[in-house]
Amino acid sequence: MAKRKKRKGQTIAGKALGGFFRLVSQGILKAGPVILMGIVGFGIFWSIRENLYADSGFLVQRLEVSPEGAFSRERMGELEKLYLNQNLFTVSPRKVSRQLLQDPRIREARVTRAFPRTLKIEVLDRNTFAEVQLSAQGPYYLIAEDGIVLGVEIGRNPALRFIEAFDSQTPPLVKGKRFNDSGFKEMVALIRAWTRHPLGRSEKIERIRLDHLGNVSLALEKGPELRFGRDPLKKLNTLDSLISLLRGPDRNQIIYIELQYQDLIVKKK
Repeated sequence: MAKRKKRKGQTIAGKALGGFFRLVSQGILKAGPVILMGIVGFGIFWSIRENLYADSGFLVQRLEVSPEGAFSRERMGELEKLYLNQNLFTVSPRKVSRQLLQDPRIREARVTRAFPRTLKIEVLDRNTFAEVQLSAQGPYYLIAEDGIVLGVEIGRNPALRFIEAFDSQTPPLVKGKRFNDSGFKEMVALIRAWTRHPLGRSEKIERIRLDHLGNVSLALEKGPELRFGRDPLKKLNTLDSLISLLRGPDRNQIIYIELQYQDLIVKKK
């Protein structure tokens, strides 16, 4: 009895397996034309692709950079070595853009192919907003408006805004990284608003001070120091009241003016 059951089980398994193979073979026969068309289509595509890649008529002969003069001669030479005489189909605009964005001075890079032989590059630069010194004897870091460090210099550049952040507790800055000191964004917004105010058009800022709490101060070239606190934009309405004070005869006696409180606090010598 046991042997008969085994044979019967084998027969059922064999029938099931045979049915499976029949279904698969029928599916292959039905899908055969579609698969064949796919293979033929892929072959045609691959043949066209290889012919285009080998066509000397699509070799890059020109790099069109906008705005003109965005890159130095040395930088243009490097890019030309990389991409001139390369087949335009093999040049990846996305890859070129990523490579350009490794330079911290480039904020945006848009790269497109202009057939048959031109690679177009459009860039938006970062400009130096100010220089930051973290200690009295430390170097001067060139900072963009979004906080990206653009470079390091040993000497002070009097043509640039100067930010003194001696007690900010920020580690040494690295080119290409971001200066994330507390109060930096608020300070940038304050400077933008200051330049639009009548005081900003008549008073020159000698230095900007940031402390570890994010308090912002502006030291005027002719004095005094204006202390805006941690929310400087909220104190802009007090600037109008400073005009007569700064034009008064006792200005040179004022050390600083506290603006972060409801009433102005004037510290005199």
